[in-house]
Amino acid sequence: MGMRHGQYCMPYKANQRQTLWGRLVARKASWLTRRMGQSDIEYYGVVKIACLDFFMKMVTSYVTVSFSIVVAGAGTASIFHDVMRSSKLSLDIAFAPSKATGKVLVSELPKDGDKRCTVLYPASAKASNEIEEGLSSRGFEVMRLNTYTTVPVDRVDQMLLQKALSAPVVAVASPSAIRAWVNLISEVDQWRNSVASIGETTASATKRLGLKNVYYPTQPGLEGWIDSILEALRLHDYV
Repeated sequence: MGMRHGQYCMPYKANQRQTLWGRLVARKASWLTRRMGQSDIEYYGVVKIACLDFFMKMVTSYVTVSFSIVVAGAGTASIFHDVMRSSKLSLDIAFAPSKATGKVLVSELPKDGDKRCTVLYPASAKASNEIEEGLSSRGFEVMRLNTYTTVPVDRVDQMLLQKALSAPVVAVASPSAIRAWVNLISEVDQWRNSVASIGETTASATKRLGLKNVYYPTQPGLEGWIDSILEALRLHDYV
């Protein structure tokens, strides 16, 4: 896919509500602005679904450099286009990896020889270092912004938990989700039902936690995830 640039040059709005989230955006953007004003550097913005709102607010209201938009996969691309239509902004996706995994994104992201290239990478505080370390090893400067985190539940109604434990298939969309599930199970070795993961990364995390019956699609995404859930249900004769 060819590289195309979208311009984000909207002025700071003095009357913007300064919520805690808004102050976080402003503080991160101020730091970025100090570092991102050199015209000889090419900038990529890596967009994931969970960080999309933060990313768009920051780059449209504060940061005045050109970005080449990079999406993590087809699901993010679809939501990104929806956001663009509703916001009336004209920003195009410049690159999407052939497979929605960090490893593939790292290997396929184009780089123009020795030209300096900075990657803005909003992420969960709990996300692995795979993307920034991989891109750094290829010569990119990676600016990671931890924009959110996830917190596991610390108490679940026991009746609901028993119903959940009896479910033939548990569907999970992130490594943190399966870790939270395992923390709720008193005896992992005794729970022999299936796990349907949204993709290979979550499936690998599931297997590392000792769960055996793990299903996941070759191509990460909602449609493949549904297929994996149905595949797991067929094992239990529910389909």
